[in-house]
Amino acid sequence: MPQLPQFDPPANQNDFLPSEQQQEQELRSRWSDNLSRFTQQTLQNDPWSSINQPALTHYYNPLTTDIPDDTKGAAITWTAFPNRIKVIFPNVGQRKQWEYADNRPPNLPSPPNSPNTPYSPTGPRGWQDEYCEWSVTRNGEGKITKVMFTCENREYWYTLWDIDPNVVLRIYKQLVGEQVELEDLYLRDDLGNPVVDPATGRPAYNDLNKWNNSTTHGAVHLISNPNSLSAEIFLAGQATVLRENGSGNPITDAGQLINCSRYGTPNRNSDPTIGATVNNLVRSSAVRISLENPVGLYIQEPNFGVYQLPFTAPPDASPSDYWKVVRGRKRQNGENIDYILHAVYEVPPELGFTVSDITINGFPIDFGSQITETFQIALSGLPLAQVSPSESYQCSGPSPNPLPRPYVLRELDLLGVALRSGINNMRITQGET
Repeated sequence: MPQLPQFDPPANQNDFLPSEQQQEQELRSRWSDNLSRFTQQTLQNDPWSSINQPALTHYYNPLTTDIPDDTKGAAITWTAFPNRIKVIFPNVGQRKQWEYADNRPPNLPSPPNSPNTPYSPTGPRGWQDEYCEWSVTRNGEGKITKVMFTCENREYWYTLWDIDPNVVLRIYKQLVGEQVELEDLYLRDDLGNPVVDPATGRPAYNDLNKWNNSTTHGAVHLISNPNSLSAEIFLAGQATVLRENGSGNPITDAGQLINCSRYGTPNRNSDPTIGATVNNLVRSSAVRISLENPVGLYIQEPNFGVYQLPFTAPPDASPSDYWKVVRGRKRQNGENIDYILHAVYEVPPELGFTVSDITINGFPIDFGSQITETFQIALSGLPLAQVSPSESYQCSGPSPNPLPRPYVLRELDLLGVALRSGINNMRITQGET
């Protein structure tokens, strides 16, 4: 096929009513522009503050590259449970690790090997850093009645807000409840006043609003700092650079690669897996690669074979009956991944049992994180044959002569929005200071 005409929204999700076709087209155009910009930034790599970080020749932009019709995607998957908890706290026991992943206590100890370093990322869902976050609802007896999972990137929600905040509100009401008000989603200053975005003339979006900033009141989209789509794209691009050690031997180990190339965070399931898989494709198959449209992160169907229902469940019931895809969809027509953006595991109350009465590998589901050990997160790469061989570089490092660059440029009170959304829509006129 020819060049991709435009990037589609994640899972090709359409969040607009038939009467809102103009807004839908505006969203699609804006989203495609944002993804193309993320891709073009990635292609430059980081020559400003690092050495051995060349412009990328084995990553490409599908909007400017001819793609043969028979090109097939390559799935990259990893377990949704935050692996760093297991690595950093190996001796606390499995149940405590589940608890940490579900609801990090405020007095969580520092890592044993770094007693003066607080465990990070910070934030109520900061430690859920595998591009999957969740929120747990319990009844008066403490049993789980519902677990809400999301892998939706925040960049999309900022873009949607720029097009129509009322559409964002409508989806919040569908996912969280009718109690959500538009004013709840506003970014506010220290005095509590809404911060107006000059580019739109409306209050800016706060992705860390009260309905999306906890492990108990809803998880609409990703908020943990590392869980950004722009970071995923940049990681995939940097992983196309082949590395060698001081003796000229190739570096292929996932952990060594991530430290050598300085992309992502070590000990996660996600970053080392994405990096090593992409790097191996470039090295062994002589390809260049990009992320397949629709670009996004996607929840995969859980392995319900390790689940067991209680004897009080209906005789014809299956554990998978209580898994509901709320946004996105399962795979179809031979696709290699599910395109699930938002899912819920919930037992209808009239059935007389709860999620906690279901077992996984013989253990009652006391924590939502137990479910994340049974499913994966996925993205899909799109490899193309490459004529010229890839050059190999030694490890990256800080530049002895770093160059300044404006990573973001926004009004001061909207700088946080630019940093979290990746959207720099500040309008500057000549002569303005």
